[in-house]
Amino acid sequence: SRAFAGGRTVVLGAGKLGLLCAQVLAQRGDAVRVLCRSERSIRVVRELGLEPLPVGGTESGFDLVVEATGHPDGLALALGLVRPLGGIVQKSTVAARHELDLSPLVIDEVSLIGSRCGPFAPALDALAAGTIRVEPMLVATHGLSAADDAISAASEPGTLKIALDPRR
Repeated sequence: SRAFAGGRTVVLGAGKLGLLCAQVLAQRGDAVRVLCRSERSIRVVRELGLEPLPVGGTESGFDLVVEATGHPDGLALALGLVRPLGGIVQKSTVAARHELDLSPLVIDEVSLIGSRCGPFAPALDALAAGTIRVEPMLVATHGLSAADDAISAASEPGTLKIALDPRR
């Protein structure tokens, strides 16, 4: 949300969506941290020029929290990291049922913003110009003849991006 531009931001989730969001927010001037659960995530976050926040860190009081974990506990985690009058952008769509105490949302007057997709034209322009980097997220490239292997590899937990190259 533009209301929190230039502030302290944390992105929860170092997957494809979280890493793309973090880059966009950093480019608009936010001081961005990305919550990382593994050494691999920390390496990718640093390679993208972003600042990792290891799980279990003691930082909180963020102006904006972007929840992109894909896990039912993501919103509860976000509520624990946002400052009073701050904002949470909910990117995850989790179908699982879960219980959550939403009283901190009301007591601390936190803005909860649902966000599915952004505008595609600026995203495509940023990719074409190289201002958003995707190569550190690319784990492997397979030829079309190995599409089955690529799909299997892409379905492994923690895998970022697998590409298919029609020239191979």
